[in-house]
Amino acid sequence: MKKHIWIAALVFAAAFTSCKKDDKENEESVTKLSTQAEDNNDTKSESDQTNTDVTDALENFSSINGRKAVTEGKKVICGCSIDSSQLENKILVLNFDGITPCGTPSRTRSGSIKVQLVEGDRWIHQGARLKITHNNFKVTRLKDSKSWTFNGDKYLTNVRGTNWLGFVAGLDSLLYRERGTGLTVALSGGGIINYSVARTTSWKVIKSQTISDYIQFSAMGDTTISGLANTDTWGTNRFDNAFTNNYLSRLVSNTYCQVWRPVRGELVHRANGNTLTLKMGVNEQGQTDTRDCAYGWKLNWLLANGATGEKIFSY
Repeated sequence: MKKHIWIAALVFAAAFTSCKKDDKENEESVTKLSTQAEDNNDTKSESDQTNTDVTDALENFSSINGRKAVTEGKKVICGCSIDSSQLENKILVLNFDGITPCGTPSRTRSGSIKVQLVEGDRWIHQGARLKITHNNFKVTRLKDSKSWTFNGDKYLTNVRGTNWLGFVAGLDSLLYRERGTGLTVALSGGGIINYSVARTTSWKVIKSQTISDYIQFSAMGDTTISGLANTDTWGTNRFDNAFTNNYLSRLVSNTYCQVWRPVRGELVHRANGNTLTLKMGVNEQGQTDTRDCAYGWKLNWLLANGATGEKIFSY
Protein backbone atom coordinates (compact mmCIF):
# COMPACT_ATOMS: atom_id res chain seq x y z
CA MET A 1 0.00 0.00 0.00
CA LYS A 2 2.77 2.45 0.94
CA LYS A 3 4.56 1.57 -2.29
CA HIS A 4 1.48 2.52 -4.33
CA ILE A 5 1.12 5.79 -2.41
CA TRP A 6 4.74 6.68 -3.09
CA ILE A 7 4.36 5.85 -6.78
CA ALA A 8 1.23 8.02 -6.98
CA ALA A 9 3.02 10.85 -5.21
CA LEU A 10 5.97 10.65 -7.59
CA VAL A 11 3.67 10.66 -10.62
CA PHE A 12 1.79 13.70 -9.27
CA ALA A 13 5.05 15.52 -8.51
CA ALA A 14 6.41 14.78 -11.96
CA ALA A 15 3.19 15.96 -13.61
CA PHE A 16 3.12 19.12 -11.48
CA THR A 17 6.76 19.89 -12.29
CA SER A 18 6.12 19.23 -15.98
CA CYS A 19 3.11 21.58 -15.96
CA LYS A 20 5.13 24.31 -14.28
CA LYS A 21 7.94 23.77 -16.78
CA ASP A 22 5.50 23.90 -19.71
CA ASP A 23 3.88 27.06 -18.32
CA LYS A 24 7.27 28.71 -17.93
CA GLU A 25 8.33 27.72 -21.45
CA ASN A 26 5.03 28.99 -22.85
CA GLU A 27 5.41 32.27 -20.98
CA GLU A 28 8.96 32.70 -22.28
CA SER A 29 7.82 31.91 -25.83
CA VAL A 30 4.97 34.44 -25.65
CA THR A 31 7.31 37.09 -24.21
CA LYS A 32 9.84 36.49 -26.98
CA LEU A 33 7.16 36.52 -29.70
CA SER A 34 5.65 39.71 -28.29
CA THR A 35 9.10 41.34 -28.39
CA GLN A 36 9.48 40.31 -32.02
CA ALA A 37 6.05 41.66 -32.94
CA GLU A 38 6.77 44.93 -31.12
CA ASP A 39 10.14 45.21 -32.92
CA ASN A 40 8.45 44.85 -36.28
CA ASN A 41 5.66 47.29 -35.45
CA ASP A 42 8.17 49.88 -34.22
CA THR A 43 10.31 49.39 -37.33
CA LYS A 44 7.30 49.80 -39.62
CA SER A 45 6.10 52.91 -37.76
CA GLU A 46 9.48 54.63 -38.08
CA SER A 47 9.83 53.56 -41.71
CA ASP A 48 6.41 55.07 -42.49
CA GLN A 49 7.49 58.28 -40.74
CA THR A 50 10.62 58.56 -42.88
CA ASN A 51 8.44 58.29 -46.00
CA THR A 52 6.38 61.22 -44.73
CA ASP A 53 9.51 63.25 -43.96
CA VAL A 54 10.93 62.52 -47.41
CA THR A 55 7.78 63.54 -49.31
CA ASP A 56 7.41 66.65 -47.12
CA ALA A 57 11.03 67.59 -47.84
CA LEU A 58 10.40 67.30 -51.58
CA GLU A 59 7.65 69.93 -51.34
CA ASN A 60 10.40 72.51 -50.75
CA PHE A 61 11.88 71.97 -54.23
CA SER A 62 9.66 72.18 -57.29
CA SER A 63 12.57 71.08 -59.51
CA ILE A 64 12.20 67.59 -57.98
CA ASN A 65 8.63 67.58 -56.74
CA GLY A 66 7.09 69.30 -59.75
CA ARG A 67 4.52 71.17 -57.65
CA LYS A 68 5.19 74.83 -57.01
CA ALA A 69 3.38 75.85 -53.85
CA VAL A 70 3.33 78.86 -51.55
CA THR A 71 5.14 76.71 -48.97
CA GLU A 72 8.09 76.01 -51.27
CA GLY A 73 11.28 76.36 -49.28
CA LYS A 74 9.33 76.61 -46.01
CA LYS A 75 8.29 73.02 -45.24
CA VAL A 76 9.99 72.23 -41.92
CA ILE A 77 11.07 68.69 -40.99
CA CYS A 78 11.40 68.32 -37.23
CA GLY A 79 15.02 68.28 -36.05
CA CYS A 80 16.30 68.22 -39.61
CA SER A 81 18.28 70.42 -42.00
CA ILE A 82 18.05 69.77 -45.74
CA ASP A 83 21.24 69.76 -47.83
CA SER A 84 20.27 70.72 -51.39
CA SER A 85 23.81 71.16 -52.75
CA GLN A 86 23.23 68.25 -55.19
CA LEU A 87 19.81 69.47 -56.31
CA GLU A 88 20.85 69.55 -59.99
CA ASN A 89 21.30 65.76 -59.72
CA LYS A 90 17.87 65.48 -58.06
CA ILE A 91 19.46 64.57 -54.73
CA LEU A 92 18.58 65.86 -51.26
CA VAL A 93 20.18 64.85 -47.96
CA LEU A 94 18.19 65.09 -44.74
CA ASN A 95 20.55 65.60 -41.78
CA PHE A 96 19.03 65.04 -38.33
CA ASP A 97 20.44 66.84 -35.28
CA GLY A 98 19.91 64.10 -32.65
CA ILE A 99 18.69 66.71 -30.14
CA THR A 100 15.27 68.06 -31.05
CA PRO A 101 12.31 66.10 -29.57
CA CYS A 102 9.83 65.18 -32.30
CA GLY A 103 6.41 63.57 -32.50
CA THR A 104 4.24 61.67 -30.04
CA PRO A 105 5.62 59.78 -28.21
CA SER A 106 8.57 62.18 -28.20
CA ARG A 107 11.79 61.01 -29.84
CA THR A 108 15.06 62.35 -31.23
CA ARG A 109 16.65 61.43 -34.54
CA SER A 110 20.25 61.48 -35.74
CA GLY A 111 22.20 60.40 -38.83
CA SER A 112 21.04 61.14 -42.35
CA ILE A 113 18.72 60.05 -45.15
CA LYS A 114 19.71 60.58 -48.78
CA VAL A 115 16.89 60.95 -51.29
CA GLN A 116 17.33 60.70 -55.04
CA LEU A 117 14.76 60.79 -57.83
CA VAL A 118 16.01 57.86 -59.94
CA GLU A 119 13.05 57.45 -62.32
CA GLY A 120 10.76 60.08 -63.80
CA ASP A 121 11.23 63.80 -64.35
CA ARG A 122 9.26 64.96 -61.29
CA TRP A 123 7.96 63.17 -58.19
CA ILE A 124 4.31 64.12 -58.86
CA HIS A 125 4.33 62.10 -62.10
CA GLN A 126 2.95 58.59 -62.34
CA GLY A 127 5.72 55.99 -62.05
CA ALA A 128 8.25 58.39 -60.51
CA ARG A 129 10.64 56.52 -58.21
CA LEU A 130 12.73 57.62 -55.23
CA LYS A 131 15.78 55.89 -53.80
CA ILE A 132 15.92 56.42 -50.03
CA THR A 133 19.25 55.61 -48.36
CA HIS A 134 19.53 55.39 -44.56
CA ASN A 135 22.97 56.24 -43.17
CA ASN A 136 23.06 55.35 -39.46
CA PHE A 137 19.63 56.94 -39.13
CA LYS A 138 18.91 56.51 -35.42
CA VAL A 139 15.57 57.07 -33.70
CA THR A 140 15.55 57.25 -29.88
CA ARG A 141 12.27 57.21 -27.94
CA LEU A 142 12.77 59.51 -24.97
CA LYS A 143 10.34 57.94 -22.50
CA ASP A 144 12.26 54.64 -22.32
CA SER A 145 15.50 55.32 -24.30
CA LYS A 146 14.70 52.55 -26.79
CA SER A 147 16.38 53.14 -30.14
CA TRP A 148 16.45 51.82 -33.69
CA THR A 149 19.34 52.48 -36.09
CA PHE A 150 18.50 52.03 -39.79
CA ASN A 151 20.90 51.33 -42.65
CA GLY A 152 20.26 50.37 -46.24
CA ASP A 153 18.22 51.37 -49.30
CA LYS A 154 14.54 51.26 -50.10
CA TYR A 155 12.54 52.59 -53.06
CA LEU A 156 9.27 54.51 -53.14
CA THR A 157 7.17 54.65 -56.32
CA ASN A 158 4.35 57.12 -56.98
CA VAL A 159 1.89 54.61 -58.43
CA ARG A 160 -0.90 56.89 -59.68
CA GLY A 161 0.77 60.25 -59.92
CA THR A 162 -0.36 63.19 -57.80
CA ASN A 163 -3.56 65.16 -58.30
CA TRP A 164 -3.19 67.76 -55.55
CA LEU A 165 -6.53 69.48 -56.14
CA GLY A 166 -8.34 66.14 -56.08
CA PHE A 167 -6.43 65.06 -52.98
CA VAL A 168 -7.23 68.23 -51.00
CA ALA A 169 -10.89 67.99 -52.03
CA GLY A 170 -11.06 64.38 -50.80
CA LEU A 171 -11.75 63.08 -54.31
CA ASP A 172 -8.41 61.40 -54.98
CA SER A 173 -5.80 59.57 -52.91
CA LEU A 174 -2.02 59.24 -52.97
CA LEU A 175 -0.75 55.71 -53.56
CA TYR A 176 2.87 54.69 -53.04
CA ARG A 177 4.61 51.35 -53.49
CA GLU A 178 7.54 50.61 -51.16
CA ARG A 179 10.27 48.07 -51.89
CA GLY A 180 13.54 47.28 -50.14
CA THR A 181 15.95 44.38 -49.58
CA GLY A 182 18.98 44.00 -47.34
CA LEU A 183 17.78 46.60 -44.82
CA THR A 184 19.06 46.41 -41.24
CA VAL A 185 17.88 47.82 -37.92
CA ALA A 186 20.20 47.70 -34.89
CA LEU A 187 18.21 47.59 -31.64
CA SER A 188 19.18 49.27 -28.38
CA GLY A 189 18.37 46.11 -26.41
CA GLY A 190 20.78 44.09 -28.52
CA GLY A 191 20.41 42.24 -31.78
CA ILE A 192 19.81 43.23 -35.38
CA ILE A 193 16.78 42.86 -37.61
CA ASN A 194 17.64 42.00 -41.22
CA TYR A 195 14.61 42.47 -43.42
CA SER A 196 13.02 43.12 -46.77
CA VAL A 197 9.83 45.08 -47.33
CA ALA A 198 7.03 45.10 -49.91
CA ARG A 199 3.97 47.19 -49.14
CA THR A 200 1.62 49.78 -50.58
CA THR A 201 0.50 52.82 -48.61
CA SER A 202 -2.18 55.38 -49.32
CA TRP A 203 -3.32 58.74 -47.97
CA LYS A 204 -6.75 60.29 -48.46
CA VAL A 205 -8.50 63.36 -47.05
CA ILE A 206 -11.77 62.37 -45.37
CA LYS A 207 -14.50 65.00 -45.24
CA SER A 208 -16.61 64.56 -42.12
CA GLN A 209 -19.90 66.11 -41.02
CA THR A 210 -19.49 65.15 -37.36
CA ILE A 211 -15.78 65.73 -36.65
CA SER A 212 -13.05 67.82 -38.27
CA ASP A 213 -11.69 66.69 -41.65
CA TYR A 214 -8.72 64.34 -41.36
CA ILE A 215 -6.24 62.34 -43.44
CA GLN A 216 -6.73 58.58 -43.53
CA PHE A 217 -3.63 56.38 -43.85
CA SER A 218 -3.71 52.74 -44.90
CA ALA A 219 -1.12 50.03 -45.58
CA MET A 220 -1.18 46.55 -47.10
CA GLY A 221 1.40 43.83 -47.76
CA ASP A 222 2.24 43.64 -51.44
CA THR A 223 3.91 40.31 -52.18
CA THR A 224 3.69 36.56 -51.51
CA ILE A 225 6.41 34.85 -49.46
CA SER A 226 6.36 31.13 -48.56
CA GLY A 227 2.80 30.92 -49.84
CA LEU A 228 1.63 33.80 -47.61
CA ALA A 229 -0.29 36.43 -49.59
CA ASN A 230 -0.13 40.12 -48.67
CA THR A 231 3.28 39.74 -47.00
CA ASP A 232 4.63 43.08 -45.79
CA THR A 233 8.04 42.26 -44.29
CA TRP A 234 10.25 39.19 -43.93
CA GLY A 235 13.78 38.36 -42.82
CA THR A 236 15.46 37.45 -39.53
CA ASN A 237 14.64 38.95 -36.15
CA ARG A 238 16.81 39.92 -33.14
CA PHE A 239 16.93 36.24 -32.09
CA ASP A 240 18.20 35.26 -35.57
CA ASN A 241 14.94 33.42 -36.34
CA ALA A 242 13.32 33.74 -39.76
CA PHE A 243 10.02 35.65 -39.69
CA THR A 244 7.20 36.84 -41.94
CA ASN A 245 4.52 39.48 -41.43
CA ASN A 246 1.45 39.29 -43.63
CA TYR A 247 -1.88 41.10 -43.57
CA LEU A 248 -5.30 39.50 -43.24
CA SER A 249 -6.93 42.90 -43.78
CA ARG A 250 -5.70 46.41 -44.56
CA LEU A 251 -4.24 48.46 -41.69
CA VAL A 252 -6.10 51.77 -41.37
CA SER A 253 -5.40 54.77 -39.14
CA ASN A 254 -5.94 58.52 -39.32
CA THR A 255 -4.72 61.89 -38.13
CA TYR A 256 -7.85 62.47 -36.03
CA CYS A 257 -7.09 59.53 -33.68
CA GLN A 258 -3.31 59.80 -34.33
CA VAL A 259 -1.68 57.66 -37.00
CA TRP A 260 -0.02 55.29 -34.51
CA ARG A 261 -3.47 54.21 -33.19
CA PRO A 262 -5.01 52.09 -36.01
CA VAL A 263 -8.80 51.93 -36.12
CA ARG A 264 -8.82 48.58 -37.91
CA GLY A 265 -6.62 45.97 -39.56
CA GLU A 266 -5.31 42.48 -38.87
CA LEU A 267 -1.88 40.98 -39.45
CA VAL A 268 -0.03 37.76 -38.62
CA HIS A 269 3.56 37.46 -37.36
CA ARG A 270 5.19 34.03 -37.77
CA ALA A 271 8.56 32.97 -36.36
CA ASN A 272 10.16 29.73 -35.21
CA GLY A 273 6.95 27.70 -35.62
CA ASN A 274 4.91 30.16 -33.53
CA THR A 275 2.10 32.42 -34.72
CA LEU A 276 0.87 35.78 -33.40
CA THR A 277 -2.30 37.39 -34.74
CA LEU A 278 -2.72 41.11 -34.07
CA LYS A 279 -6.17 42.64 -34.47
CA MET A 280 -6.19 46.42 -34.40
CA GLY A 281 -9.06 48.71 -33.40
CA VAL A 282 -10.76 46.76 -30.61
CA ASN A 283 -12.69 47.86 -27.52
CA GLU A 284 -12.01 46.91 -23.89
CA GLN A 285 -13.61 43.50 -24.47
CA GLY A 286 -11.54 42.73 -27.56
CA GLN A 287 -14.39 43.27 -30.03
CA THR A 288 -14.33 45.63 -33.01
CA ASP A 289 -14.60 49.17 -31.61
CA THR A 290 -17.43 51.16 -33.22
CA ARG A 291 -16.38 54.48 -31.69
CA ASP A 292 -14.48 57.10 -33.72
CA CYS A 293 -11.20 56.10 -32.02
CA ALA A 294 -10.45 52.57 -30.81
CA TYR A 295 -9.37 51.49 -27.32
CA GLY A 296 -6.51 49.25 -28.45
CA TRP A 297 -5.51 45.97 -30.05
CA LYS A 298 -5.85 42.25 -29.36
CA LEU A 299 -3.10 39.65 -29.45
CA ASN A 300 -3.83 35.95 -30.03
CA TRP A 301 -1.04 33.38 -30.03
CA LEU A 302 -0.61 29.79 -31.18
CA LEU A 303 2.70 28.33 -30.07
CA ALA A 304 4.58 25.54 -31.82
CA ASN A 305 3.58 23.17 -28.99
CA GLY A 306 -0.13 23.92 -29.53
CA ALA A 307 -0.59 26.28 -26.58
CA THR A 308 -2.96 29.21 -27.23
CA GLY A 309 -3.77 32.46 -25.49
CA GLU A 310 -5.15 35.96 -25.83
CA LYS A 311 -4.45 39.41 -24.40
CA ILE A 312 -5.90 42.88 -24.97
CA PHE A 313 -3.68 45.99 -24.99
CA SER A 314 -4.60 49.68 -24.89
CA TYR A 315 -2.89 52.13 -27.24
